[in-house]
Amino acid sequence: MLAGFDSFSAALSAAVPLGAGDPTAVEVMDERTQGLAATAGLLGDLPPALSAPGIAPVFIEVNGDDAAEVEARVAAIFGILDNLPGLRGTHLAADRDEIRRLWAVRSAGVGLLGRTEGRARPVAFVEDAVVPPENLAAFLEEFLAVLDGFGLSYGIYGHADVGCLHVRPALDIDSINDRKALAEVSDAVFALTRKHGGIFWGEHGKGVRGAYLRDWIGDEAYGALQAVKAAFDPAGRMNPGKLVAPPEQLMGISTTPFRPFNAPEGDGLERAFRCNGNAQCLSYAASVPMCPSFKATADLRHSPKGRADALRAWHEASQHEAPDALARRAADLYAVLDTCLGGKACATTCPVQVDIPDMKSQFLADSHARHPRGLTERRTLLTERLSPMAVRLAPMAAPLWPALRPLVQRVTGLIDLPKRLARAFPRAACLSARELEAPLPKDTVILVQDWFTALFDEAAQRQAVAGLRALGYAPRLLTMRPAGKAALAAGDLSGFRRMASRQAALLTHAAATGAPLLALDPAYAMMLRQDYSRAGIDLPDVKMPQEFLSAEIASGRSFPKAAAPRARLLGHCTETSASPGSRATWRSVFAALGVTLEVPETGCCGMAGLFGHQKRHQEVSTRLFDTSWKDNVADDIPTAATGFSCRSQTERLAGRHLTHPLGLIAELLEPDRPPIPQ
Repeated sequence: MLAGFDSFSAALSAAVPLGAGDPTAVEVMDERTQGLAATAGLLGDLPPALSAPGIAPVFIEVNGDDAAEVEARVAAIFGILDNLPGLRGTHLAADRDEIRRLWAVRSAGVGLLGRTEGRARPVAFVEDAVVPPENLAAFLEEFLAVLDGFGLSYGIYGHADVGCLHVRPALDIDSINDRKALAEVSDAVFALTRKHGGIFWGEHGKGVRGAYLRDWIGDEAYGALQAVKAAFDPAGRMNPGKLVAPPEQLMGISTTPFRPFNAPEGDGLERAFRCNGNAQCLSYAASVPMCPSFKATADLRHSPKGRADALRAWHEASQHEAPDALARRAADLYAVLDTCLGGKACATTCPVQVDIPDMKSQFLADSHARHPRGLTERRTLLTERLSPMAVRLAPMAAPLWPALRPLVQRVTGLIDLPKRLARAFPRAACLSARELEAPLPKDTVILVQDWFTALFDEAAQRQAVAGLRALGYAPRLLTMRPAGKAALAAGDLSGFRRMASRQAALLTHAAATGAPLLALDPAYAMMLRQDYSRAGIDLPDVKMPQEFLSAEIASGRSFPKAAAPRARLLGHCTETSASPGSRATWRSVFAALGVTLEVPETGCCGMAGLFGHQKRHQEVSTRLFDTSWKDNVADDIPTAATGFSCRSQTERLAGRHLTHPLGLIAELLEPDRPPIPQ
């Protein structure tokens, strides 16, 4: 159950009366944390009354072995809620999946509070104080008065039913003044827990806060613990400086050195310093996009958290280590970054948005400023730069591609490249430069794509055209210009910016015709939204197909109905993590066609652009596909996949051809038309 209150104090005051309903758990978030969750797109499925700004949510769980008994407790709790002041709305989860999503909102609290710009950000040092629930409101009032006295911002979440709140004040630990405030706030909150009958360290252990242990348990008990320590650890080697060390060795709140808290202003690795260890990237769930390399290896080093640690250590070492030692450290870091698939789920799903692919680019740019690139990498970058010529020559080279493909694979070190090159597209479907100089006819839509789909994915191009025509539109293909994805991934930042600037100019020119721009592939669309924005490159609005069609439906446009009642769609991991509502949007589009669309939650398919084509990554790539995708393509339900890389991976590992979603629409609306060749 979820209840929304008009203030955090009202939400907090609900905990004690709710206890009469025997809930399993009562969890709270303040208005600030709720706002961060809304900004992160985590509240999209909630009723408006519970996702509106300023609402303080209360999460209530009831479980048991007897369904009737559970339902009676739920009814009792709703009865209690109806009589509580400040209540603005309630919601009952419909099923286990929704329960999981709701708890994910609450569990994201620690990371959400870390999503703070500026040098000061929430620090966990007074965050797990516990007092009797009936004293919680009075304790919190005095607690917040202390923080307000120091002018500190904060966010709150926690377990109201047991009197434990997590309060994380924002500090800049690199600042002498904020280090002083940390010690003074700690002293004040410790005193408040004593006053209200609570515990300073109720959940997460003591650490350097063990400096308060003598005051907490008294001199006699503390002396006894020191004697035990001296008897079993006379050299003080275990947990040195903590809890019961000799006074001259005891680590204190104000005396313990901290690692650097921030990177220098404008540093490309700034996000590595912001990793707060919330560990949401350490997920084994097959349906969660973050983090595929960790899922496949179970190695902490190959997670966003592990890579952030490694990047931070390299950054700090670069200031003082000898060249030989730094070169060895850089080689180790390169190996850790090499397994990153670049799906960028960490850039959006991670509450602190630790964007590992972006920092990998920054590291590689720094490295290649001093060391030459390998031959294979230079060939890949050259291929991207010359891709417009390759696309123009592809129709002539297509008959020769089966013979050329093995040679290209040997030269580039890649395997399982697509078996076909795109043939010439009908001229009438392509936009000429002259046509961009004037408004285009009504119902024209412009399809834009990157070089890999333009060169290899003729089927998706034809399917997209067929699907849009079946819906009543006049699709036209825009001349391809490379977006710079390979250059960015390899740390060729100047090459990326050159290509991105030309891409932006072309898209701006096309948008001036008044026709909507639709990205053929979601990875390309997300690159425009994420990487171009980060680089400060302005773009016109480029929609994904489901966004455009959903807006058309909302404006009153109707579409024909399909014959097939059921279909399935598999989303690209970059798309589903950066745009969490994309599954629901596709579902609503197919519903308008009379089709029930099954959209299972999936993780990464293991292809991720060139990653799945590189020999050294085959074990990881295959394991990811088997874990998350294999079962979803094993039956005969009509199935589409939004990403070109996903369709390629499914073809090479499962032997099944999946269509583009617009191709699936064409098949459903026009079942008698000849199938579009794959």
